[in-house]
Amino acid sequence: MANPHLGEVEFESGGVRYTLRFDINTICEVDEALGDDFIDRVMSQNKASRRQMRTLFWIALRQNHPEIDNETKAGALVNFGQMMALLAKAILASQPEADGSAAANGTANPLPAGRTGPESGKPGAGADSTPTRSGDKRRAQSN
Repeated sequence: MANPHLGEVEFESGGVRYTLRFDINTICEVDEALGDDFIDRVMSQNKASRRQMRTLFWIALRQNHPEIDNETKAGALVNFGQMMALLAKAILASQPEADGSAAANGTANPLPAGRTGPESGKPGAGADSTPTRSGDKRRAQSN
């Protein structure tokens, strides 16, 4: 059974059950094969070649099915429309923040991007402020 928390989606082809998987290892393999942040670019710009999408499908498929040892075998399992629908479902399942579920269950990052650490909670500490470390503070000299 597919685990949606790991970005898994099941489908059937030729009477055989297959599972796509989009965990962090899959995403790293995709970045290595198709360029850093390929998935983010596809999601935001909606641009990719059919060959790139077939490669993406194969990488997600081989996590659970090493017998599918090349892109052509992966591409023969489903038609292009089915492949795109399965990929979209798996990618969205791997990123629960996209549908708001992470925020609802308390796992979303509560700090806005660019503002982390002890200084971020202080008034006036924004992206343009200069951070200071405690070791940089000068002590008043006593006479």
